[in-house]
Amino acid sequence: MEHRQQEHADGLTGQLIVFETLAALSYAYLVYHRAPSLTEIAGIVLLVLGVIVGVRALSVRSSL
Repeated sequence: MEHRQQEHADGLTGQLIVFETLAALSYAYLVYHRAPSLTEIAGIVLLVLGVIVGVRALSVRSSL
């Protein structure tokens, strides 16, 4: 039971780090009055996809 709780905590920690990164990027774009470049957009999309994959992996593991 503790091991499963630790897995959830690790997954949530990773998601929180990604969310903070996205919030910081959004704030920086607003402060500098510019839009992200295509490379930056690609990186943001990869970050979000990584979170989605991680959430799905955790939900599949917890249902087993």
